Amino acid sequence: MLFRAEVYRDSDAPQPAATGWAAEREGDGEVNVVACLENAETSAIGRALANLGFTASSRRPSREEMEKAGRQRGRPSIPNRPPPDVGRQQRGVGRDESNSLQSRANAATDVLRLIGRAERLGVRGARIERWRRIVQAGSLSPRLLEQSESRLRAWLARETTKRLSRSGIISAEDA
Repeated sequence: MLFRAEVYRDSDAPQPAATGWAAEREGDGEVNVVACLENAETSAIGRALANLGFTASSRRPSREEMEKAGRQRGRPSIPNRPPPDVGRQQRGVGRDESNSLQSRANAATDVLRLIGRAERLGVRGARIERWRRIVQAGSLSPRLLEQSESRLRAWLARETTKRLSRSGIISAEDA
């Protein structure tokens, strides 16, 4: 799927103020198995808006998003397909255990990166260090890691929207 999105500053403008392109392959990653068309469309719109200056940060896409997408693409699309690396079995780590450990490590890495973004947006140092220690200790269940990621993303989105509104990039009613 290939999408091109156009963003106009004014309904009378003859040319778009910005464009964004996105391409996705059907079945490539979990999202594209069921929503390839929607994913490509959303990506193109997001890129067009980012090209116009509507970004949550100066970087786009974020490193964490790219790494997470890369990991998602690396996962087998057939749930029970064995991974290509059998070396882990020779070291005494079973396939299921290895995949579970890797999933938890990936989730913890994502949460740690979000904590770093929260720190850059002004969350106090003591709170940041406490969060980091808890995540790095490895004691959080996959469910708690997922909840932490979800809550941090929601907070970051709210905080970013507030900042964009305060700076006049978006209007208060759009916030």
